[in-house]
Amino acid sequence: MATRSEGNLWRLIDPGHLRAAENMAWDAALLEEMSSNGAMPLFRFEQFRPHCILVGFHQSVEQEVNLEYCRRYGLEVNRRITGGGAIYEDESQVGWEFVARKDDPALPKAKSELFEVMGQALAAGLAHLGVKAKFRPKNDIEVNGRKISGTGGTEYGNAIFFHGSLLVDWNVEHMVNALNIPVEKFNDKAISHIRERVTCLAWELGAAPSESEIKQALIKGFAETLGIQFVPGTFTEAEQWRYERLLPYYQSPDWIFQIRRNPTDSALTTVMRKTPGGLVKLTATVDKRGCRIKQVMFTGDFFCTPPRAIVDLENQLKNVPLKADSIIPLLKGFFQTAEIPGVDVPDLWSLFEQLRLESSK
Repeated sequence: MATRSEGNLWRLIDPGHLRAAENMAWDAALLEEMSSNGAMPLFRFEQFRPHCILVGFHQSVEQEVNLEYCRRYGLEVNRRITGGGAIYEDESQVGWEFVARKDDPALPKAKSELFEVMGQALAAGLAHLGVKAKFRPKNDIEVNGRKISGTGGTEYGNAIFFHGSLLVDWNVEHMVNALNIPVEKFNDKAISHIRERVTCLAWELGAAPSESEIKQALIKGFAETLGIQFVPGTFTEAEQWRYERLLPYYQSPDWIFQIRRNPTDSALTTVMRKTPGGLVKLTATVDKRGCRIKQVMFTGDFFCTPPRAIVDLENQLKNVPLKADSIIPLLKGFFQTAEIPGVDVPDLWSLFEQLRLESSK
């Protein structure tokens, strides 16, 4: 069994293409095992076959995904263990992730610096392919102002998980149709709009490098930036055991669609706010006579640590009067134990103020 690294040695694991649920189960298994037993830190390549849509942990599949289109064209749908927005993963994309203890000497001590350091590592890797990239807050890597990769992370106990996906040569048509992107209809103008904001290696270099070239470049970039050495490795028996135990859940509708389904009451109201931390949507049903919240759900492309904290807040808000002196103390308590970068108490309270105005109509 691999043991805790005594310096800068990290396992390098490349299992090849896996199904969406298999990759999600590995993400969870590796993070849990790292927290429990502190195995040697690892860097894993993560690729998908067949192509798929992955929603962020706090998103609603029904809101974000065109399920009929996905069924028709064989796209799998699943949910990440990290926050952020819904993404399209085709078979050409090269994803990567690392799992380590929070106190690993290769990682910055401040969580706020992690996104930037990972962005710098990816940019260093792209430089080996002849592509000049840079980090763009809050979690993107861009080339000449166009996004080529996004990143995200979460933590569990004493361990941290961080990942990203590099666009190599992707199908814009599938992405536009599979996601509920707010364009009135799919046309050449929509494609042009996306190409102005997103790019991939094939567009930047004229042709996509080989998968092996891309992976070797990324390995060099991360090794240089983090000051680590990669040792080819495999999953431990303990990691494999956790994976096999978790896989059925990550294949199930309970995980993909979540128990947190949209309220279905006739008084359903959705309000939203764009914050520095991402778009936050509040969907709720309200008892108008008593001005009391019956049920509430937060969704959006934000990152919350720990991820399940937002579910606890939703439960605390059930049957609470829709007024400041009842809700603001709960929001303050939430932020004492949880963190949503770029989002604070006034941001969330403003959603309830919008909800109160909408409900009074």
